[in-house]
Amino acid sequence: MALWKKKEKKQPSPPQEPRPPRPSPALPRHALVWIDASYADLPARCFRGLALAEAFKQAAVPQVTLACLPIRPLPAEAEKRAVHWLNIRPNDAPALFHEILKSTQADLVIADCPTPPRFQPAPPLALFALISDLFSEALLVSPAVDSLLIPGLACPPDFSSLSLPPSRLADCFHGTPYIPLLRPPTAGNNPAAAPAATGEKTILIAVPGNVNPESAGALLECVRGSWKGPIQILADVPPSAGERLREIQGGENTVLHEPSPADRWKAIGAAQAIVSFPGLPVYEFLYNGKPVILLPRSEPEECICRLLESRGAARVVPAAGSVNLEKLKDSLTELIQDETLRKNLEQKAKEIVEEGGARNAVNLWLHRYRLRAGMGKNT
Repeated sequence: MALWKKKEKKQPSPPQEPRPPRPSPALPRHALVWIDASYADLPARCFRGLALAEAFKQAAVPQVTLACLPIRPLPAEAEKRAVHWLNIRPNDAPALFHEILKSTQADLVIADCPTPPRFQPAPPLALFALISDLFSEALLVSPAVDSLLIPGLACPPDFSSLSLPPSRLADCFHGTPYIPLLRPPTAGNNPAAAPAATGEKTILIAVPGNVNPESAGALLECVRGSWKGPIQILADVPPSAGERLREIQGGENTVLHEPSPADRWKAIGAAQAIVSFPGLPVYEFLYNGKPVILLPRSEPEECICRLLESRGAARVVPAAGSVNLEKLKDSLTELIQDETLRKNLEQKAKEIVEEGGARNAVNLWLHRYRLRAGMGKNT
């Protein structure tokens, strides 16, 4: 005879607090993208940092922090893209790098800075990577740097002339696949946010932070001699230089200083042509397929610009010492009047820069993280 125990009625269990998803062991728990505020072209750097931070979120990294000095348009944009923005201490003073490391305890850190920062990581970082615009032996031999990313179109250096241990050479990455760009919204992913590129065309003058505002004033006068339409100045410069540019242009033209992402894309989209000193935004212009006249001021800059020119993606007017304004005026006039030339430059410009630069760079770092963490050795 079988005896069955009467089951007691189950009480409803209390609601469970939602738990954050556990990261895959192949992913870092927390990725930090830190931008050194000493850069003169800080606004452009922050746009690139936001592109990288967004790519980390799309790769399912649970927590991503973008850290820098206050840049007005970007905190809201970071929040929209689910990226944590960290830029001040409680007393409104800028957060220092070692303070950010301590507060975030990130296990993958990407630093955009000219030299390796001095720091004592706590806890020890799983991976510390550095972004730089130039090759230098000091960067390559630094024991603090696990990998060095040098995005751009420059050819690699002659490694045989550098006294580097062989193990460091594999840590250096460069070239067009790693140019990170913040992609403008398109009708496919966000119809409401897509900037309109219709309406009256403009000439855009791009001024990076290390250019004297007076030089930009001379460019403005030169462009006025070739173009009777509206002119806009995209100024990735410190606040004082931005104010000086507003004084120089006299209110007749628009100076975009720390614009919102939508305003930035709208200005680039409306440009008939762009006159620019070499700098980070040039890749943004090429990605958007814009005809660009480049003004290199040194031999290394001219080498990169001539490479772009040889690939049919830009025109070059050397500006070492001062800009040859007559040659610039002739080049701009030709570009404005020759629609076939503009179309050819636009097509080649789009071919030069890959769409997924930020994604490619993040995938590379995540692969190195897995190797560093002892995983994915056979992948």
